Formats: sequence, structure tokens, C-alpha cells
Amino acid sequence: MISAPATFTRESRLNEMMIWVCGTLLGVLAADAVMGSYNAGISPLKPILFVMLAVAACIGLSMLNKPRFAPVALLVLLLPLVRIFDAVILARTDVSSIGQVGMDMITDQGLRAARWAAILAICLTTGSEIYEMLGLAKFSSIPGRFSGFNGHPNFPPLLLFEMLGFVFAFSPNFRLNCVIMGVAFVGVALTYGRSGFVVLALMGGFYILMNARRNLGFLIVIAAIAIPLVGVGFAIFQSQTEKGVVKDRNMSERLEAIYSFDLDKLKSPERVKDLSDAWEGVMAKPIFGHGTGVSGALWAPHNENI
Repeated sequence: MISAPATFTRESRLNEMMIWVCGTLLGVLAADAVMGSYNAGISPLKPILFVMLAVAACIGLSMLNKPRFAPVALLVLLLPLVRIFDAVILARTDVSSIGQVGMDMITDQGLRAARWAAILAICLTTGSEIYEMLGLAKFSSIPGRFSGFNGHPNFPPLLLFEMLGFVFAFSPNFRLNCVIMGVAFVGVALTYGRSGFVVLALMGGFYILMNARRNLGFLIVIAAIAIPLVGVGFAIFQSQTEKGVVKDRNMSERLEAIYSFDLDKLKSPERVKDLSDAWEGVMAKPIFGHGTGVSGALWAPHNENI
């Protein structure tokens, strides 16, 4: 038996560590698992310590893997410096999204690590929402709507859509992607987000249509399983809107708009106000703007300034 060269074995192990260690750390960061559990009093680990550990581990493993960056990747690495310059020199905004430093460290195995990070983030986000629904923790700032680690029910759908985009782009396994999409569906459903369902329906529907011809048999089986499960799920969600003889009208109307897919009811007047507020922000400083990363602070979307 001829053994593999030591260098090959070492490189293989480093590659695997790059994928699973960095992917896990980035997935936990993306899902806000440490911050959410810390804010809820579940974990004593301070988020800043975990961020520093994650960034150091990702950079260290990337260096050990002899990274080869494309020129455009080097430009992406400048983004954290731009944000620091904006906050420290121009004094326009606070430094945020420190975890982006780790996300920017893309090497040969980086795409596989990003794929695993995206899958893990989807599972952690949905899992934390289910955990909250069962009454085992309190994360959400809005009663009746579950947010999981993210803290606000408007955030999980955005994260889930971003991570689904990674999965669809980097994973060729259609069946696995459908399962992950099902997990994301539960995560969006638990937030009772109307626009979230619209975006998920469009995003998932387009992806399925693009791959339907090659996976028709699998889709028929999935539909036979998923349709009854969706019906049971909506019945559970409906029961969550009723507390004894008291019915949460806001939540019941949201749920009715979602399962009937009534476009008139799915419309949100707050979104129109978001557009007017955004335009106000543009006109206030049309040339230089308000600074990088300011969209979630100074010009926050509706009902997030609570």
C-alpha cells in the first residue's frame, strides 16, 4: 500500500479545517447566535469576544492555506477599512458589522465554507425561532411574532433570503437545496412577515421552475408531503394568534393575508413611508451621504426604532 504524501495529507486537513471551522464560525456570526443568546441571558459569552475569536481563526486558517486572492478580492478587503475611516475620521457613523472582516477572507476553500456557513445560519435562525415559539426563551421585541436570535421579527427573513442566495449559488444539489428552503420557510412563517412570504414565494418559485424538468418526480413527492404539512403549520400558527377568548387581530390578519396570498392585504402602508423616508435621507445629503452602514441606524425601516 502506498501512503499519501505528508504534504498532501496536511493540506487536506487544513482545507477541511478551513471549511468546517471557518464555516461554522461564520454561520454562527451570521445568525447572531452568540449575541441573541447573550441578550436573552442564555449564554455568558460576550459577543465581542466571540467576534475576535472568529476573525482571528478565519484569518489564521486562511493564511495557513496559502490564500490566493483575485485582484477584486483585495478591493473587497478594503471595505472594513472604509467603514473605520468613515467612523473615526469623518465621524459620521459607528463602526459596525465587524464580522464582515471574516466573511471577506475568501480562499480556494472559501466558497465551500460560505456554503456551510449559509446552511448553518438558516438552521440556527429557524431553530431559535422554534425554541422561542415553544416558550423556552424570549428573543422578540414584538409580542406574538417570533424572531429568534435576531431580536426583531423583521430581521430573520432578510437573513434567510441572503443565506438562501448563497445556497442556491454554491450548492448544485437541488434536493438538499429544497430541504434547506423548507427550513427557511418555517423561519419566515414564524415571523408572520407578509412581505417575507412574498419574497420567499418569488425566490423559491423561480428556483424550482429553473430546475423542475430535471427533478419532476422528486417535486411530485415533495408536494405530496409538503402540502399537508403546510396546512398543519398554518393551523398551529392560527392557534398562536388566540389566547383563550382573546384574539390578536393584527396577527390573524397577517396570517390570513399570507395563506390567502391576497395582494391587497399583503400591501403594507409602512413600506410606502420607508420609501419617503429614504428619499428624505437622500435629499438631506445628496452628494456625500450619511456614511456607510447608516441604513439600520439613522434611517431604520418601520417599527425597528423600539
